[in-house]
Amino acid sequence: MINKVDSLGEQFLLLHRNYRFAGWTLVTGGAMLSIIRFYYGIKLQILDLKTFAIYSSFFETKTFVVIRNNLTEETAALLTLVGLLFITFSKEEEENQDVSNLRLRSLITAFYVNTIFLIISIFFVFGIGFVEVMIVNLFTPFLFYLIIFKYNIHTRTTSERNYPLTKEE
Repeated sequence: MINKVDSLGEQFLLLHRNYRFAGWTLVTGGAMLSIIRFYYGIKLQILDLKTFAIYSSFFETKTFVVIRNNLTEETAALLTLVGLLFITFSKEEEENQDVSNLRLRSLITAFYVNTIFLIISIFFVFGIGFVEVMIVNLFTPFLFYLIIFKYNIHTRTTSERNYPLTKEE
C-alpha cells in the first residue's frame, strides 16, 4: 500500500535518482541505433526476427499474425522512450515541495508547448512529413518537459544563490 505524503514527487512514485544514468545510457543507445538506421541506412541483421503483429500493413494488411520483421527502428524507439521516461521521472538530488511544484508547472507548460507544436504541424506539414512529425511527437513531450523543468530548476538555483533566504531571529 502506498502511503499518502505531502510531497507531490513521492505521491506519484518518482524513480530513484540512479535511474537517470540508466536513462541517459538508453537514450544514447537509442540515438546511436537511430543514426545507424536512418543516416547510414543499415538494418541490423541480428534484429531481423519473427514477431507477433496486432496490425501489419506492408504489401497486404494482416491482423493478429506472426510476421518476419527487422526491429531496428522499434528497438531504437524503445530504448529512447524508456530512457527518456527514466530521465524524466527520476528524483532530483533534493526532492522537496518546491521541486514538486516546479515539476507540475513544467509538465503543464510542456503540454501547452507540445500542443502548439502539433497545431502548427497540422496546418503546415503534409504527407509523409506529417507522419514523421507524429513519430517525433513520441518523444517531444518528454523533451519539452525536461528542457522546461531543468530551466526552472536552474533559474531557481541561480536565484537562491544571488538572493539567499535569511532567517530572521
